[in-house]
Amino acid sequence: MPAPDRATLYDVENAIEDACKLIWAAYSAVPAYAQRQCDDLPKERVDFQCTLGDNIGGRQYAWRAALKIRIVSRRDSAGRSTHGQIRGVIRDAFRPTPLGDGHPEFTEERLPYHFVNRIGKLGDSQEVNTEDDCDMSDNALDLVISVREGAFPVESAPSFDSVFVSFDSTAFTFDNTNP
Repeated sequence: MPAPDRATLYDVENAIEDACKLIWAAYSAVPAYAQRQCDDLPKERVDFQCTLGDNIGGRQYAWRAALKIRIVSRRDSAGRSTHGQIRGVIRDAFRPTPLGDGHPEFTEERLPYHFVNRIGKLGDSQEVNTEDDCDMSDNALDLVISVREGAFPVESAPSFDSVFVSFDSTAFTFDNTNP
């Protein structure tokens, strides 16, 4: 399905964050937010922030990106938290995938103009906010994202061989043989 315009197509960060919120809603009732979404955030939540990196292979339709998932959970009166459980669900929902296989949660319905080619793990960090009785974790993921085939508006579609990306130990390359 073609995007309505090129600006929509290149608004990759918001597209990824919105898709992440939809994925999370299928797994949990804990509210999810995207960066810059609102200033009045609840104490228990999941935040998604996508930062687009370099394009891949000099192409203007495939990128590396970092996805930061921040989990904030409250402790109950006995000092217990559901933090580990929420973190486990996040790890399941956004589990790493090999390059080219695509991620099963980033469906065309949730992400109509982009394809998540790969998710890799960058690492986690944890902290405790004793003032607010909250546990916090940042889970960092490395994404490879491309424009879905047929997503460029018809009048401005570039002439490119393929949106399929393959990986070797030194560089990303585009593969014309992949259907």
